[in-house]
Amino acid sequence: MAEMNTDSGGGHKKKKGGSRSKKVSTRVDMTPMVDLGFLLITFFIFTTTMSKPASMEVNKPDTVHKPPVDILIPESRTMTVMMGKDDKVFWYMGINDPDNKKIPQIHTTDYSEYGLRKTLLESDKVARENNPNPAARNKNDSAYSKEGLIVIIRPCDNSTYKNVVDVLDEMKITEIKSFSWADIAPVDLTLLDKSGLNK
Repeated sequence: MAEMNTDSGGGHKKKKGGSRSKKVSTRVDMTPMVDLGFLLITFFIFTTTMSKPASMEVNKPDTVHKPPVDILIPESRTMTVMMGKDDKVFWYMGINDPDNKKIPQIHTTDYSEYGLRKTLLESDKVARENNPNPAARNKNDSAYSKEGLIVIIRPCDNSTYKNVVDVLDEMKITEIKSFSWADIAPVDLTLLDKSGLNK
């Protein structure tokens, strides 16, 4: 609300020879604006959707109702990813079985777009090309997601939680459905030590 103050101000006498215009001062009452401000704040608080924490669902196998079944998987489809310190990733194809003289070649990469992601995409492509099942190459087939690359993720003791999130992100981006978590195996630690990578 605005009020007009028409007081000429002071008790001065009029001067002879003409009339003097009255001074007009305005005063703005801000009380209604404060009420309006609180109404707007209340409105936006009740109409704003609270942001939900971003999370990714990880489907776990149902071991309660069904007993685990051993499935033979070709070595050409098996990839082991080990997460080391300083955001380094070590991986190899096949199995690591020194007793049967099966020692794979270990590779080093990182979590960048041209690191682990490129490695996963290329390895998945090779695994599908070498798979005798035609469903591995037909995206319209219902068994397509089950016939690609199978990744075993093994975090090392010096890896971080951020590395776990990065690996899960890459699995989601590359659309690799078959992957599992496992503790780092002694044979894998031995392989890293002999390669001079576990430092």
